[in-house]
Amino acid sequence: MGVCFMQGFTYSVFSVLAVVIHLAFNSKMLLGRTGQTKHKAYYRVFLFAVLTYYVVDGAWGIFAGLGWQKAWYADTVLYFLSLVAFVVMWSRFVIVYLDFGKWPARILFLAACALLAFNVAALAANPFCGCFFHFDEHGVYQIDYLRDLAFALLVSYEIIVSGFVLDKALRCQTDERRRSLMVFMFSVVLAVFIVLQVFWPLTPFTALGCLIGNCFFRVFVAQDEHAMEQRHLLEKALEKAKAAEKARNLFFSIVSHDIRTPLNAILGYSEILRNGLETKLDRDEALDSISANGTTLLQLVDDILDLA
Repeated sequence: MGVCFMQGFTYSVFSVLAVVIHLAFNSKMLLGRTGQTKHKAYYRVFLFAVLTYYVVDGAWGIFAGLGWQKAWYADTVLYFLSLVAFVVMWSRFVIVYLDFGKWPARILFLAACALLAFNVAALAANPFCGCFFHFDEHGVYQIDYLRDLAFALLVSYEIIVSGFVLDKALRCQTDERRRSLMVFMFSVVLAVFIVLQVFWPLTPFTALGCLIGNCFFRVFVAQDEHAMEQRHLLEKALEKAKAAEKARNLFFSIVSHDIRTPLNAILGYSEILRNGLETKLDRDEALDSISANGTTLLQLVDDILDLA
């Protein structure tokens, strides 16, 4: 199947535009300025993989337009590897983001390894047998049988990811279901545009699908993160309110019992002294009790000030 690359430069225009939009939407995440949780770390790796794919895809059209066959060949190899890489990185992020169970995560990991191994092996054998792609005697790019098989396996892998995500969505409630459905939509859009790329190789459908899906998903993630931050702030405010209530109850407990007891003793012995005592021993005992209870009150006041 011969492919004319008179549209090479036109093809690259969209990839360059995709890079600009990608950086504008995801600059904070790419630079690591959004805080690092486990799923954010995987999402950041996925964004770098997508950026690499856009750059390689754009260079592919430029080399095709210039007719630089060696650079074009090398970039085509990188194109297929970067395509597989960003799809696999997407699935790794999904596993963490939606907290898949042990077996779905293991199945997707093994499938990703098989997919990557197939592409690496086919591309490594390509210079010797031309099974993936080749250039004919006129320098025209030709597509071979393993190229379509590679795309078919890639779409199949994305369908498996979508199936696990949909199953997760059907078993979840509220916010978790919303997240799962958004991930499902992105995965389906990506699979559809990869299929379109097979039939119209001169149109950057994969880059277009990834850009559209990622922009919508990034907006959703930003809204979801904002909602999570608001819930976190509310939880912290609730914890502070509970701590304040606990301190208030403790204070009133001290006032009602620990302060009243020595205060009653002081008032009682003071009244006894006012009425007079017969012996000096009784007076000393009363004064000692007043002094001890006064010391206890001072200690309680210090404790309350420490709590405040």
